[in-house]
Amino acid sequence: ATGKRYHAGNFLFLLLQEHDDPRWLTYRQARDAGAEVRRGERGMPVVYWIFEEEQGGELVELERPHSLVTYVFNAEQIEGMPAFVPDAEHIPDVERAEKLLAASGARIVSHGRASPYYRQDQDVILLPGKECFPDGKAYYATALHELLHWTGHSSRLNRKCGPFGSPDYASEELRAGIGSRLLAAELGIGMSVDRHDGYARIWVELLKKDSRELYRAAAEAEEMAAYVLGLAE
Repeated sequence: ATGKRYHAGNFLFLLLQEHDDPRWLTYRQARDAGAEVRRGERGMPVVYWIFEEEQGGELVELERPHSLVTYVFNAEQIEGMPAFVPDAEHIPDVERAEKLLAASGARIVSHGRASPYYRQDQDVILLPGKECFPDGKAYYATALHELLHWTGHSSRLNRKCGPFGSPDYASEELRAGIGSRLLAAELGIGMSVDRHDGYARIWVELLKKDSRELYRAAAEAEEMAAYVLGLAE
C-alpha cells in the first residue's frame, strides 16, 4: 500500500516465508484496496518501534521507545489483488554490482580456485577468478558478500571478528549472510551460500543463549548493506 520496504528483522522474517510475491498488507489495507484476505489464512507479525509521539501539537522524542505489533498478509493470501509485475530492482543488475565494487576502492586479489574470504588484518578481499563461477551473478554475489565483511574494518563500521570457527566469527558470518540477502533483493543477483551450513550449529547456540541476537544481526546487516549500496553515491 505504501511501496516501502520492511526493515531489519521484519524484512528477514517475511522473507523466510518464501512467497514469490514480495507484497505484504494488513487486513485493512487489503480491504481498502478492494481485496479480501482468504478465509483461514494466517498473518505474520511485524513490529513497529515508536520513537516519538505528538504532545501539545508537537512531535516529542520518547525517553523510552515502545513497540507495536501488527499482522500482515502476503498478496498470495489475498483474493482480488492485481498480479505482481516485477519492477527494475527485481531484474539482475550486474552492472550496478560492478560499480559498487569499483566505487569501494577495496583491494581485491584473485587467488585461483581457492575459497573466497576477507583478511581484516591486511584489509584485502581474496576471490577466485571470474572463470571459476557459473555466471556473472554468482561472481558478484560472492564478491559483495566479502565486501560486506570488508565494511567491518576499524576504518569503516568497526565490527569485532574473531578467528575462524569462533563464535565472533560465526556472528559476523550471520550478519554478512543476512546482508547478502538484502543486497540480493536490491540488485536481483542472488546470494552466496558458501559454507553457511558449517556455521548453523554455532548460530543455533548463539540464539539459544539470546534470542534477540537475530534482531541485532538483522539490524547490523541492514547497516552493512546500506553502507555498500551507498558507495556509488
